Amino acid sequence: MNKKTLVCILAVLMGLTVLLPVSSAESIVTEITAQLNNSFTVIWDGEEFVPKDASGNVIAPIVYQDRVYIPLRSFGEQSGAAVSWDPATRVATITSAEVPATEPTIDTTPVVSPTSYSLIKDILPTKSGSELSYGSVDISGKRYDPVLYNSVFLETDATWQLDKRFSKLKLTVSSISSTDKAQGIYVFSDGQALYNSPQIDAGSFLKYETDISDCNQLRIVLLPTTVLIDVQVE
Repeated sequence: MNKKTLVCILAVLMGLTVLLPVSSAESIVTEITAQLNNSFTVIWDGEEFVPKDASGNVIAPIVYQDRVYIPLRSFGEQSGAAVSWDPATRVATITSAEVPATEPTIDTTPVVSPTSYSLIKDILPTKSGSELSYGSVDISGKRYDPVLYNSVFLETDATWQLDKRFSKLKLTVSSISSTDKAQGIYVFSDGQALYNSPQIDAGSFLKYETDISDCNQLRIVLLPTTVLIDVQVE
């Protein structure tokens, strides 16, 4: 091999050595052809968003392959994030803005639960029949106290003047006799009949509930051998 041929081969090899890094860089950075398009309008949360550089200069969006690109820093700052660039490592960092913790909403409205009053224990009758008794009774081996009852064969009654509006009347009645049926009760509100119960078997109970939102006065008539176990208004 002569000298001239050897010099040509070395020159080609040296050229390849110089070009290799450039070829490697091309796999990371690619040159493209794009357009700066000033006709685009970007709406962000109902308002126009105008991309700007760090100096505040307006930057037109870039259009490449039918896609719109805007500066990362401008986008990040618009969303409240912090954007930083490290030229040594060539890393762009986006840090989202911290959302302040919000205190839970506490409903301070007081919860009002229905308050029940017993017409036997809490509110005394404003008027009572002469045959009405107040005390205790035994029904099927169980004692109930206090109760209102009628132990004679005449009707008797009790009247309550309600000093405030109540929405509901709930009562329980039974028979004070261990063998005979109780004749039941009548319930009147402001002189109008609300309820007429059937007869009640000995040892059994009858429960009744009705609306009294318009009532100012209650009158309960106990027929013979009937006992009011409980009368609640709420």
